[in-house]
Amino acid sequence: MIFRSNVVAFFLFINSTLFVKTDGRLLGRDRRHKGVTPSSLDAISLRPRLQQFMKSMREDDIFYRNSGAADSYPPARGNNVLDDVDTDPPTMVVQATDPPTNFPTTSPTMRDIATDPPSPRPRDTDIPTTMTAPAITAPPAVCPTGESVDERIQLLEVAAEAVSGAALLDVPGSPQNRALQFIREESGNCDFDGSCGAMQRYISAVIYYALDGDEWKNNEGWLGAGVDECDWFSQFEEERHGLRCDENMCIREIHLGNNTLSGEIPTEINKLDALVTLNLGSNNIVGTIPEIGNNNLVTIDLDNNGLVGTIPPSVYRSENLSILDLDNNLLGGNLNGIGNAMSLTTVSLFSNLLTGAVPTEELDSLQNLVTLYIDDNNLTGAIGGTLCNNAMVENMGFSEIMTDCVVECSCCTRCRDENGLFAEMNSS
Repeated sequence: MIFRSNVVAFFLFINSTLFVKTDGRLLGRDRRHKGVTPSSLDAISLRPRLQQFMKSMREDDIFYRNSGAADSYPPARGNNVLDDVDTDPPTMVVQATDPPTNFPTTSPTMRDIATDPPSPRPRDTDIPTTMTAPAITAPPAVCPTGESVDERIQLLEVAAEAVSGAALLDVPGSPQNRALQFIREESGNCDFDGSCGAMQRYISAVIYYALDGDEWKNNEGWLGAGVDECDWFSQFEEERHGLRCDENMCIREIHLGNNTLSGEIPTEINKLDALVTLNLGSNNIVGTIPEIGNNNLVTIDLDNNGLVGTIPPSVYRSENLSILDLDNNLLGGNLNGIGNAMSLTTVSLFSNLLTGAVPTEELDSLQNLVTLYIDDNNLTGAIGGTLCNNAMVENMGFSEIMTDCVVECSCCTRCRDENGLFAEMNSS
């Protein structure tokens, strides 16, 4: 009979197709439990061969429905070739490796094969009939500049290395390492690429980790997910703490005074070229002052900390620096170079460990200076010349000049003696 011969041919076809691995080796029950999964079948060649076989069956009008009744199957054309076939479904001996006994009512597709399992069989003789389609990876997110997430991460890592150096980035738990990890975790977010770039976000995170941000009295808003670093601030005790940016979304001010900061000031701060105000005063910061200073910097307030070392020359090279407030630290060295900061109006360096002679000529060049506190140090020499002449001129605006009593000064309002007590000075 045509039907029976094609059934046999179908079984032979299935056995020769479903159980051939991509390298052509037969997969019997002895190989089933050795890592063979439906995904190892050659899904690419299986589908066209199944479709070709079913097409030949349709052309011969040999199509079997689940009921097996002849009257439920009207012939498509000519004589009914099933007239000689028993109306009951043929009885077949099912072997452990035989395929399903039910044929699909439509031409099989990859979806049919993946979702229509065979009749239940004992687990140890089940035949894997489900083929897993290759996973489709969604296209990576891209930023407005066109780079993918992976490319963006690479760019950020290169930029971070240029700012901090590879050595610090590779140290687990270092502020730089933790900041880079923070940037990596949100690398798919391109919303923070203002004109100053994502690197200012990295530097802001470095500041947080380097100065023990988790222990700050007020750290509200910092490292906020989906929050621009320009909004990492809060109003606290009638003062705004955090970061302020300019119209170009570049960090302009850092206000973290009296906020229980500890640790050392990271050198990365010097890379914030638009920075105008740096206020980290009245905290528990230790270490040295890094090379900070740019032509935009106006205010440096680091007073009442535990800073050591000397005042970096880069500070005095800041052309627009107006206020230098470093009092109550442990800073040493001398004041040489201060005359380069031509815009200084207020200098507060009292209660440090400064030594050497007061650079009179350099102080004379500071035409805008109105307040000078250099007492409670170990300075020597004299203050006079142009500085004192300006102080005596009416309406020059001098508020006060204070030094140690060992320093000669004809225009100082008060001095501090060797016991740390203030004394009035006679003006000549």
